[in-house]
Amino acid sequence: EMPLEIKKALNAREIDAVHLSALPFVFEGEPTDLLRQYVLESPQFFAATDKTLPESFLVNIGTRCGGNPYALTRMLYDLEEDGKVYVDDNGRIIVRESDIDYDDYEAAALYANRVSRLDRNEQTVCKALILFGGNVSMNVFKRIFPELVQYAHKLEDHGLICTEPDLRFQHDLMRKAAEDKFKMDPKLAWEVYVKLHPLSENPEFAGEITHMMQFRLVRQRMMDMGRIRSEKTIEA
Repeated sequence: EMPLEIKKALNAREIDAVHLSALPFVFEGEPTDLLRQYVLESPQFFAATDKTLPESFLVNIGTRCGGNPYALTRMLYDLEEDGKVYVDDNGRIIVRESDIDYDDYEAAALYANRVSRLDRNEQTVCKALILFGGNVSMNVFKRIFPELVQYAHKLEDHGLICTEPDLRFQHDLMRKAAEDKFKMDPKLAWEVYVKLHPLSENPEFAGEITHMMQFRLVRQRMMDMGRIRSEKTIEA
C-alpha cells in the first residue's frame, strides 16, 4: 500500500513537499511492485487505461534515482516535460526509450539543477550550512541568521534541507550538489565567525552538543584563509 502522504502529494502535484524522511522505502535495482505502483500512480499516467510499462524503463529509472523517491518523482516530471514519456490518445503509456539519456535524469543531476535555481537568500542558507560542516543547531542558526530562518523553512518545504532537530541537508546528494556549486565565501565565513565566537562562551548555549565543535570548525577555516591570526585574536 502506498503511503497516504505520497498519494496526497502526487494528486496535488506538490512534488517538493514529498520529504525523504516520510518515505522509508527505497527504489533501486530490479523493478519492484512498489516501484511500479509508484510510477503508475504518478500524475503523468493518470489518463492511462493500459498500465503496461517496459521493464527496462523501470530498471533504469529505479537505478538512476539513487533510491530517492523525491528524485524519482522529479525524474518522471522532467521526462514528461521533455516529451519522452506520455499517454497517447488510446490510453497507452508511451516510453521513447531510444531518445532517453538516463544519465541526464539521475538523482545527482536533479539536485545540481535545483541548487542552480536557488535564490540569493536560499544560497546563503546553503553556504552557511556548508561552513558548519552540513549540520548546525537550529538555535545557533537562529541567533546568527534570524533573517534567514524563513528561507531555511522554504528550503525544507522544497524537500532540500531539514530544520528539526538540527538544520542539515535532506540528502547527501543535496549536500554534495551545494558544495560543488558554492565556493567558500570569506565574507560569510567572517560573519559567522564573529557572531559564533561569543556564543561559544554563552551559558545559554551550554546544552548545545555541537556548537563548540562548529565554532572550532569555522575558526579553523578562517585561520586557513588568513582572516584570524590565532585562536584568541580576531583580525579587525
